[in-house]
Amino acid sequence: MHHSLLIVFVSFIVEKRILQTPPQVNLEELADLEGPQLAELVRLYMQENEALRKDNAELFTSRDLLQRDHEVVCRENERLLKKLEEVNSFVQTKTHRRHNSVEDKTNGAKNRRVQTRYSDEENHVKNDEK
Repeated sequence: MHHSLLIVFVSFIVEKRILQTPPQVNLEELADLEGPQLAELVRLYMQENEALRKDNAELFTSRDLLQRDHEVVCRENERLLKKLEEVNSFVQTKTHRRHNSVEDKTNGAKNRRVQTRYSDEENHVKNDEK
């Protein structure tokens, strides 16, 4: 997790205050409220609205940071996957070459034995002809 995201979460937790939800008032009771009571109710709703706006902005910021972090991680994963594919390809090529080299040596030894036998037989035939 990036430091900026951690700071946002910490500040969100530290600054998080308990929202004081204004009291629920039914419309009939609202008409009976005096001026100062209405003003206090409006003030409470304005405070709650401001706190909710701030929380919403922090959540959007956190979401944006998480999305950017996710994109960075995805790009890094892609880069590492390509590297892994290159390494696997290299290892397979080396293994294939080593396997072919062993086969070539084995086939070479067989061919030399066959050639030696053939040469030995030729020498016997030539010696017999003399």
